[in-house]
Amino acid sequence: MNPSRRTRAPDALARRFAQPGVLEARLAHGAAEHLRRLKTSLTLALIGALVAEFVTAKDGLGTLITTFSFELKVYLVFAVIIVVSLLGLVMYGLMEYLERKIVFWRRSRFTG
Repeated sequence: MNPSRRTRAPDALARRFAQPGVLEARLAHGAAEHLRRLKTSLTLALIGALVAEFVTAKDGLGTLITTFSFELKVYLVFAVIIVVSLLGLVMYGLMEYLERKIVFWRRSRFTG
């Protein structure tokens, strides 16, 4: 491999990032992607925590669902499921709000 070619590549990359607006555009695009991924991961983390509580926990909403289902208290099982659903909706809505405030230039066609 030509040694002079190796030294030119970092210089070209540095010149590319030195152009006005390039780094800001990359950071802005990255912020939108990270917030979108965080919104999904928070919801999936709630589901994962609930499933983990089914198996190993002594306290928590998953344990309540298991206990109430063994006691055949279906109305309490549905009450806990509604609480978990509302918690998930609140977390998702909070991330949607933060995404709209932080990434204000990107509008979704669904949320306006």
